[in-house]
Amino acid sequence: MANLIARIPGSSPSVIILAGHYDTKRMTVPFLGANDGASSAAFLLEMARVLARRSNRLTDWLVFFDGRRRCSAGRQPTASTEAVILPRTLGRGGERN
Repeated sequence: MANLIARIPGSSPSVIILAGHYDTKRMTVPFLGANDGASSAAFLLEMARVLARRSNRLTDWLVFFDGRRRCSAGRQPTASTEAVILPRTLGRGGERN
């Protein structure tokens, strides 16, 4: 397992962390996890594209967590952190039963 961190420098060393997980798990029964991991990874990739093109006050860390299903996604990098944004399951319709 490996967490990936992309750093986009800002004018301040203070950090805002945008994070999501990119993993899923193998199961012998159907598992609807593709949107769970893929939508947050897609969000982070788009944020990287947008944030890299502008000048930012805060330094941005885009963190792609691996191992969420093994309870390691809660570990956050150490930094002077202003905020942590952790989106989950973006673009999903109504709740499924």
